[in-house]
Amino acid sequence: MNKALILLCTFLMIALSCNKPKNKNVNQVESISNETEAKSLKTEDKKKCSEQLADDFMLETKQKIKAKGILRYSGLGEYEKKYYGFHTKYLLQSLKYKFYLITEKDIEKFVGQCIEIEGELREGWKLDTKEFNGQYTFEASAVDLNAIKSVKNTCCLNTITLKKENPIEDKPFGEFTILNGTIAYNTRPAPDIAYDYKIILEEPIPNPHGEGAPTIEAIPFIPQNKNLRRINQLIKNKTKVKAKGYKQGGFAESIIFLCTKYEVLNED
Repeated sequence: MNKALILLCTFLMIALSCNKPKNKNVNQVESISNETEAKSLKTEDKKKCSEQLADDFMLETKQKIKAKGILRYSGLGEYEKKYYGFHTKYLLQSLKYKFYLITEKDIEKFVGQCIEIEGELREGWKLDTKEFNGQYTFEASAVDLNAIKSVKNTCCLNTITLKKENPIEDKPFGEFTILNGTIAYNTRPAPDIAYDYKIILEEPIPNPHGEGAPTIEAIPFIPQNKNLRRINQLIKNKTKVKAKGYKQGGFAESIIFLCTKYEVLNED
């Protein structure tokens, strides 16, 4: 009887040991669970951003609008002024539309920021106006600005908006270069060419157009890291950076700098 009892107890212990989950398997399950949760959160964030960005514009009447986007320097020149009948240095870039903002207010502090504006389409302009008085509009409309304010909108300053806004081909090619300097906002060479940043160089670099051409003291800066909130912070603090990337040919035979990586040099 004692031997039989011992054998039975041994058998039960082995059976229980086999059914008990090993620590490794438990950890794997937890890991998979956490990973799935992280993926679902990312998907949910993307969904929220898509909804917010889709709702970045509202036409309240045929002329009155409310829109969200990023304030940029328009690049409009005196030539366009002759045809448009106005001149403005400011452009609102939303996910779907561009608007020239016509105002006498000082709105400089909003450049590079996510903003919400209210205003009215200028007489003779529509959302899809391609030409005005025979002059190309760069696919932007014109708004007489009534109100402007900063808005806290993570989606406004993330990759989704910038990818839509920035038509630059972001594939590394050209001459690998390291530049030291400070990042600043840049005036677009044209309203539809999104060179919205530049790096002001510590030391000028030679102009590739040859002898007699002035040295380059600042160059359009195209960041592959599209964290605009971080870039705005670097600009505000006038932070020196060491930027690595590629010099490339740009609009109208200009030279631009595609930054693949940067290192902060003097941030407090």
